[in-house]
Amino acid sequence: MATRNTTNLSIAEMREFANFSPCEQRFIRRNLDIGLGRCDAFKLWARNASENVDIRRQYVAYQDLKAVRHSIPDADAVDSISPFIGQLARLAAFDLAQDGTPVGVEFGVSSVTSPGFEGYLPQIPTPFLERALVDSNPQLQWADTSRRGYMAVELTPQAASCEWRFVSGVRQRSTALGGTHRMASALGSNTLAIE
Repeated sequence: MATRNTTNLSIAEMREFANFSPCEQRFIRRNLDIGLGRCDAFKLWARNASENVDIRRQYVAYQDLKAVRHSIPDADAVDSISPFIGQLARLAAFDLAQDGTPVGVEFGVSSVTSPGFEGYLPQIPTPFLERALVDSNPQLQWADTSRRGYMAVELTPQAASCEWRFVSGVRQRSTALGGTHRMASALGSNTLAIE
């Protein structure tokens, strides 16, 4: 039974992938090859110098990610926060474009128990930090670094929508929400919009 369900899921994913544009398919296949180290992505995917640079950046980012996992600073290690945040922001800010054309969107959320930027950088006002993150990355459309929560993603034939659900606090048990925020990407737009 489990094999049949897995097979059905694989077939459904292949059908969905076949509905993507050639540009989107190429973007996904290239990124899987780079991330999983399946082949020489330069030889297979680079059509020009610009794509060589993009692939090199991705390879470096995946290697840096290994180091970042082991370099998470302690809460009181203020001197080591800046390099860590710089690496982390660069890794999280990957351009979801292929040949200058938007090919997808990415939703992300910090966990309910994440200490957050403000825990590491109390000297920087939260609104300033959030604005700086968005302004420094043209692909980042919105950031809320001070609240914790989870996200509910809804995928329909018309759109991919996300509702960020922020908990009212992390120090007490409660199901009360402290706020929400919604964004969506309409079918074929490959860009985010606030709902």
